[in-house]
Amino acid sequence: MRIILNIFAILLVVNISSATEQKKIGIQEIWGHVLEWHPLVQSHQYKLISKSGEMEQASKKLNPELEFELEEFGGNKARKGVSDALFQMSYSQTFERGNKRDNRVSVSQVEKELESLENQKQLHELYFEMKEKYLETVFSRSKLELEQSLYKMTLEFENILKKLVKYGKISPLGLERAKILRSTSEIDLEDSKNEYQTAKMELFSLFNGFTKIDQYELKSLEKLPNLEKLTWDKSLVKKIINKKNDLQLEILKLEKSHAKLDHTFGGAIQNFNGNDETSFVLSYSIPLGFNDRNEGGIRAQNARVRVQEQQSKHEMLDLKKETKKLINLVSLSQKTLSKLDKIILPSSERLYTQVIKAQSAGKSDYLEVLEARKNLVESRRLHLNTKRELYIFSNQIEKLYLNRDVELQCIN
Repeated sequence: MRIILNIFAILLVVNISSATEQKKIGIQEIWGHVLEWHPLVQSHQYKLISKSGEMEQASKKLNPELEFELEEFGGNKARKGVSDALFQMSYSQTFERGNKRDNRVSVSQVEKELESLENQKQLHELYFEMKEKYLETVFSRSKLELEQSLYKMTLEFENILKKLVKYGKISPLGLERAKILRSTSEIDLEDSKNEYQTAKMELFSLFNGFTKIDQYELKSLEKLPNLEKLTWDKSLVKKIINKKNDLQLEILKLEKSHAKLDHTFGGAIQNFNGNDETSFVLSYSIPLGFNDRNEGGIRAQNARVRVQEQQSKHEMLDLKKETKKLINLVSLSQKTLSKLDKIILPSSERLYTQVIKAQSAGKSDYLEVLEARKNLVESRRLHLNTKRELYIFSNQIEKLYLNRDVELQCIN
């Protein structure tokens, strides 16, 4: 019995250690999971299949018509019955003029290309959404680590005050302040824990990985992108805007081709039952364009072309304006981070260390320690938040440009 209990205890320890051990996962591994599961990827495949079907349909010629007629039967006297009936079988074919079929194919081709670009755009946006959630999770973890260190610092400060109160060097009111400070720090710590868990859940929800949240730990941050290499000439957004303009121009060509009236040619064979004679008929028909040669449709599509051109200019203007705002924010974050790294943060840490040493020796008032701690806490939090903003703003700029080559599996 004791042996069985020992074995059970060993297995329990192994299971607990394996359960608590977390694997490292990076942004590319997470993106791979997103591509495998996310419904957006699957829906894009069917959208392209749909466009391929429309393109195939647009390439078809008009069907010929086969017609059967039976005339001069079922009356009275000589026309009673079908003995003297006229039987006719005709075949006709309408021929489209103005390259209508080619223009339909061109419109469908551009629509398919536009759909493919839109699919890529949505997947790129999904990638940068995933990346932003990844960054938020990493920085929320960093915030949690910061709050843990600040809480530890608070406990150390409280222990120092306990000794000073014990030896009568300071008033017990100082210790009460330290307890309030510790309680506040505990609240901040719990908030950061909840923030980290929420951010991680948001990230893993992109590939339905709710059951894997506790199994993985995120890797460190990747390097900041080189924003100077981004250009609108390579932008997927610019390609989509140009393709929308191309689509309206192709539709205009199709509208103009409707002004060309189609011709229909036909032939028929007639059989007269009464005398068993046979004859042939040839036919040709064309609509008379007295009332409609599609002038209204052409004029309307010309206007749509101009509307699309102006919308494209407006869209690019908004994108450039938003990009400029983000670039300014990135520059501000970089300058702030530089001052924090070179001056504010090192000075705050030195000041706090010196005040703590003076406090331990009874040469400094605890209020000075509180003030020094406040400066240090604010500096560390500001440093972390500024670094977070720098990464988030840079990611948003990349999302606007859409220059980055993202692995898009199963998408042509």
